[in-house]
Amino acid sequence: MRSPNDPATQGSVLLTAKQHVKRYENVGLNCSSDTIPLGKTANLEVNGKSFTAITLLSTGECFSSILRNQCTPDVCACSSRGLWFSHIYDVVQHVGRINITCSMILKEHGSSSDSVQVNVIDFTGPTLSTDPELPFRADIKAYFIFIMNDINMNHDGNICRCCINVDGITAKSEISVSIISTPIIQSTEIVTCNSSAVNLSCIIKTGLPSYGFNLWTHSVKCYQEAGEYTCNAWNTHGETSLVVNKNISLQVNTSPVIISMAVFPGRKTTLSASIYSSTEIIPVWQQLNETIVNSTDLMQTLERRNIKISVYNKSIECHGYVANLSISSSLNVEYVLFVRNAFGETKLFFDTDELITQDLDSTASFDLRVLIFSIVALGIFIFTATGAVIMSKGTKHPHVIHIIGPHERCPSIPIYHSAPASGNTPNVYDLPNPGYLEVIDDASSYISTNHYAEID
Repeated sequence: MRSPNDPATQGSVLLTAKQHVKRYENVGLNCSSDTIPLGKTANLEVNGKSFTAITLLSTGECFSSILRNQCTPDVCACSSRGLWFSHIYDVVQHVGRINITCSMILKEHGSSSDSVQVNVIDFTGPTLSTDPELPFRADIKAYFIFIMNDINMNHDGNICRCCINVDGITAKSEISVSIISTPIIQSTEIVTCNSSAVNLSCIIKTGLPSYGFNLWTHSVKCYQEAGEYTCNAWNTHGETSLVVNKNISLQVNTSPVIISMAVFPGRKTTLSASIYSSTEIIPVWQQLNETIVNSTDLMQTLERRNIKISVYNKSIECHGYVANLSISSSLNVEYVLFVRNAFGETKLFFDTDELITQDLDSTASFDLRVLIFSIVALGIFIFTATGAVIMSKGTKHPHVIHIIGPHERCPSIPIYHSAPASGNTPNVYDLPNPGYLEVIDDASSYISTNHYAEID
């Protein structure tokens, strides 16, 4: 293929055309030779298929086979000698390259041809503008050209070339087109729900033919369906799968949720409720349809506290509230807790009859436990004392008399020892003092062969 700017050698064919053309536009083809072809005819082919044959008739008129008629100046033309032929070609393909060939049969050289490639570009424009704010010299004009093009994966790796010709001076610049094959996900980052139903959606944008979505994932927060939802999308480029994701935060605007309630009996009975709310709450306690105010008998408190909430059979900690009502006086009828936030109100009843029954049951249970404990303790004491006496009697100490004081009944009491009298002479320690008990280990204590004499 010869460049359009190369001069034609003798006996050769030269085809010229624009290198770039917008889709749905036309391109002018000019085929020439320095030798008159046989039949004064030039044949044009587009992408290997015959497009038209242009012939200079003997009448001097130009004929196009595709028109099946004489040429009009805006479509085709011939030189008066038959050395050059021109024709307009309407571009019908969207993008890509068009291969165009012109052939002639020359008397001395036989068939001779030349070819060119025309790049079809899908763009809007171009537009030409000047920017007077740029720092150019006063005698120089600056021009800018912008091309808007619908890019797809077929353009990956293509070269975009800008060519300029000013007064015969040409210049060009080019850039390489690189297509990012990662899919793009579009979605709303924050979704607020005020009702029982909400739709979450995400849109994938990709130029690849193979794409889809994986299952959504849900990072649970503190209240049921609220939390982070992740949209997972993928596409396939060659043998590589690319996956991207996008998070959507679902915020549920709902009235306060009672997580648990409890009653703590005692000298001061405390009614307690654990509450979850995404916004600030206002608790109001009522008794007999009257709002309770703090006093010496009734004291209400509200605390921020981490509370445990069961969500999908999993226990998680969340920021919540604990509302308490301490009651010093006797319980009365029914207590009601109203909890309000920006989205609604929740009501919780504490049944006094059940509370009193529970209190009495717990008191009776407490008294019964004390009684059982006392009986067991007394039994252990008696068993221990009896065992000590048995152990004491089972110990053999010949010639030893145990003297136990009148108030000493504990196994740990002191034991006094005295020797028996020598013969019929009474010993000063032979008889216990009044108020003491004489315990003799066994009968052998009285028939001892060992005697002790008085020492003056």
